[in-house]
Amino acid sequence: MKKLSILLIGLMTSGLTFAQVATGTVPLSGSGPVTIDQCGLLNENVTINLSTGVNAGVDCSATRVAISACHLGGRTVARQVDRPTPEGCGVPDPDTGDVTECTGTERVTASGAAMATATTLAGTVVPVYPGQACSANQAATTASEQI
Repeated sequence: MKKLSILLIGLMTSGLTFAQVATGTVPLSGSGPVTIDQCGLLNENVTINLSTGVNAGVDCSATRVAISACHLGGRTVARQVDRPTPEGCGVPDPDTGDVTECTGTERVTASGAAMATATTLAGTVVPVYPGQACSANQAATTASEQI
């Protein structure tokens, strides 16, 4: 009976160890690795291959992964862009997973770098305009805001 109890405690403890998923934000100013130690949702270590002048950021939570990228030579001046309405539509709510249907578009003024952003929750690439210059840290921040 004592051996059975020790075995059960050992199995429960090992299950708790595997239940913890590594999370974090990884800025990439050029090609580089994202490891399972940085992002526990990955099945294996990956290398993000970026073109010259492209910065990216990856953010991992316990349930999803987001990536955002921009180009150093990209447009940064104020310009008019179409934004789906209502604001935030078409992207699943991070807490509930519910999606608000997009009913139209509106023209808004955007400035700074355009960050091509995608998440495992939404599954599509969309432009995000954080109003900042392109950098690896800004790309990582933009990715983390999508989680």
